[in-house]
Amino acid sequence: LVQRHAPDVPPTDVLRGLTGLKSLETNQMLQHLAAQARTLGPTIPTLLMEAGESRIETELAATAGGRALADDVGQFLERFGFLSASGTDLSRTPWSEDPTIIWRSIGRLAAQPARSVAQFAEQTRGEAQTRVRENLSRPQRYAFDRLLKSTITYVDLRERLSFLVSEGSFQLRRVYLALADQLVAVGHLAQQDDVFFLSHDELSELVQGHLPPQKARDRVVARRAEMAADAELELPDTIYGDYVPTRPVARAAGEACLTGISGSSGLVEGYARIILDPVQARSALGSDDILVIPFADTSWTPLFCGVGGVVVETGGQLCH
Repeated sequence: LVQRHAPDVPPTDVLRGLTGLKSLETNQMLQHLAAQARTLGPTIPTLLMEAGESRIETELAATAGGRALADDVGQFLERFGFLSASGTDLSRTPWSEDPTIIWRSIGRLAAQPARSVAQFAEQTRGEAQTRVRENLSRPQRYAFDRLLKSTITYVDLRERLSFLVSEGSFQLRRVYLALADQLVAVGHLAQQDDVFFLSHDELSELVQGHLPPQKARDRVVARRAEMAADAELELPDTIYGDYVPTRPVARAAGEACLTGISGSSGLVEGYARIILDPVQARSALGSDDILVIPFADTSWTPLFCGVGGVVVETGGQLCH
């Protein structure tokens, strides 16, 4: 509708800078924590970006302001600690078990000058919607407003669903890890995360004594090897027919650029930073960096603050 009646308006601008979405709560709280950290002195951002958790907690405990920041981060983790690099993957370590990404994000934000892009985004969104409506008839404006409201509603519902699924997966992870500790203690499994390489039925059989422990351990070893081999595969966007992936991956020669669909308007140039796990992101990320990531879930958004742009392998504007 926008492209047909207002071709000079980027369609993504009518949704730019939405507020009140569930997925934005984490970043808003991180911005407040960064502002808090910024008041503690120039060395604190570097501490949060580079030090380990125990050293961070020790040094913050030395001052009242530092203790207040640590307490507030603890409250943040109580609320959002169930999030991980992939909310539906029980094997991924959640923030509550390893809050490194949170400390790093607070440090990165605190090291940057305080800035607000929300007002600019809101202004851009308002102007885009006005320009579109000016080119529409009354019935078309009615349809446009209905479609826009519906889109925003379902984007928000999709985010809320994502949060609920992630929290449910986190609770399942706690159950399976508790079971794994018992299985490791009696020698049925070699290590805690072996539990994620057995199916629910196999775990039940192992607990009930119907699956020999050695056989269970052999399956874990084989599946670890299979997963490592599968990680080398590069699958097409669409699989159909009798397509069979092969190893090793054949890289396309002579490609000068990659193209895709835009999630938001604008043009930016920077250094590509390929990140497969948000915890492994480099400490110093700024406006000259473009994150290249597998997908964007709520748990990835702490990395977005202050960077120049984001390239995602899968998804689009309506995904998150």
